[in-house]
Amino acid sequence: MKVRKLVVHEAGADGKRIKRPSTKFYAIFADWSAALRRLPLLEDRRASENLSRIVGRLNNVRAGGDVLTPDLA
Repeated sequence: MKVRKLVVHEAGADGKRIKRPSTKFYAIFADWSAALRRLPLLEDRRASENLSRIVGRLNNVRAGGDVLTPDLA
């Protein structure tokens, strides 16, 4: 799972498209059904990485058909 900022396209005052990095970090991963997902997280990188680890654990539980542990529930 990757945690990074995505590129956002905006229209400038003169009508031209402007690229800039997003304010939030995104978790980019393949879910249990192999679909590519982009999940918006937080503006803080360290907190976003922590949340992405939890999402990864939830994804692994779903892929394996296991029961949720109390800390994930």
